[in-house]
Parts: sequence; C-alpha cells; structure tokens
Amino acid sequence: VVAAFGLHFASTGRVPVEYHRAPVKAEALRRRGDYGPFADVTAADAEGQVSQAERFLDFAVKLIQG
Repeated sequence: VVAAFGLHFASTGRVPVEYHRAPVKAEALRRRGDYGPFADVTAADAEGQVSQAERFLDFAVKLIQG
C-alpha cells in the first residue's frame, strides 16, 4: 500500500514526497519496536509520527475540499 501510494501520488507530484516518506519511516519504527533486539522507539519518535500524520490529514482535507 505504501509503495502504491508513492507510485501513484508522490512520484506524480499529486502529493508532496514527504507524505510518502512518513509512512515508510513509521513502518521502520514499528518493525524496530516489534522485532528489534531492544524496544528503542522513543516517545519523541512516536510524537514525531503523530505530528506528521496530523500534517498529512490537514493536507488531505484541503486537497479534498479544493
């Protein structure tokens, strides 16, 4: 899904590339937290992801509303 989003939206310029990079980073953090030898995902990491998600939602709402 993330790759398809990048292919159809970020690489075409319909959505800024940063909005494709964010879920890629989020998935890497999830894997690190779930499967890494140490659960070293910090509160700051999580807060950064929430902040990025909020920015994406703001962008999406503006895009949909025109």
